[in-house]
Amino acid sequence: MAATDTLLAYMIPSNQAEVSATKALAYILTKYEAALEAFNGLVSNTIDIGQRVEPVKRVDVEVSYAAANKEVGRLDLVGYDELGEKRVIVEAKFGASISKGQGSGYFGQLPAEGVSVLMFLVPNYRIDYLWDEATRDLRAGTEGATLNEVKTGDRIKCSRVNVGDSTNRYLMIVSWRELLKEIDQKTRHNAGFQSDVHQLIGVTERMDIEATLPLVRGELGPDFGRRMRDLRLIYDGVVAQLRGKGWASTEDLSTSGQPETGYGRFLRFNGKDVWFGVYYDLWIDEAFADTPFWLNLYGCEAAQLGKIREQAALPQPNNTRLRDPRGQYFPLSLRPDVGIEGVVEHMVGQIEKIADAIKDTNPPAPNP
Repeated sequence: MAATDTLLAYMIPSNQAEVSATKALAYILTKYEAALEAFNGLVSNTIDIGQRVEPVKRVDVEVSYAAANKEVGRLDLVGYDELGEKRVIVEAKFGASISKGQGSGYFGQLPAEGVSVLMFLVPNYRIDYLWDEATRDLRAGTEGATLNEVKTGDRIKCSRVNVGDSTNRYLMIVSWRELLKEIDQKTRHNAGFQSDVHQLIGVTERMDIEATLPLVRGELGPDFGRRMRDLRLIYDGVVAQLRGKGWASTEDLSTSGQPETGYGRFLRFNGKDVWFGVYYDLWIDEAFADTPFWLNLYGCEAAQLGKIREQAALPQPNNTRLRDPRGQYFPLSLRPDVGIEGVVEHMVGQIEKIADAIKDTNPPAPNP
């Protein structure tokens, strides 16, 4: 089962995911001692060697505080030590940016005594982007602050923040995937733990997939444009070959922008209507990252689909993002290291096998 195939991921709307995920994390840290141990372990293993942060003993969500502008601020999640001091403040993010004053304002809520951490918990793909925002905001809003890098990686970054004589506070950014991986490993011995943790993993993985990726300077260069053009050439070449060989008809059938993101057209194979095209929304999912091209056999009977998949030797995708209980979506692989003509021929060969399977599995015509 794919990571996003959980009930919680299915039920929570995107605009409520940030709050819901934070509350779910607090629930898991409160309910399972092993999860809290994993959280404390990640924090202590990330800061400077020789520094010791008092372990978090309890957590609370949506904690109010008096902001510098005299408004009431709200901390997403606070971890308190045994004496009730804030040791880790967690700000959860999915699609939102770090607003002006947020990093420095939250940092100011950390105690002056003892080691403490401001942690931003973010989607995996936004680590670098939000780290730049957080460090910039902290320097701008905390007079005299300097940052000494402690750890940097794909899923976690940490700097010690020096303000005056204080050198015991840290800024950390961690991906949801990294934290939940640590918790998942600590709770493997208990099925109940695993069920709750995997529900939260489903939500965070879905948000990682669905959120918009920030544009990076230089990203939309000629290579990006060339690749998008090549996809269209492959698509046009496949449709032309299928029609030219008589495998597919487009008579009385239209092009279509459906699914929601992408492009394609309706075709007819052996009396069955299908959809062929580029489906971006599945392409960005790690489960389907090998290809943007899909065939949707929506016109085939439910009883046919399993036989077609077996005869054509194609895998069965298993992901709720397909919204495909009948199993009518078929991914089409791309042949690497060949020109456009070779890619087109390889894809046409896959579709021809499916068309043959449709013909072979069509129900017999009724007797007159």
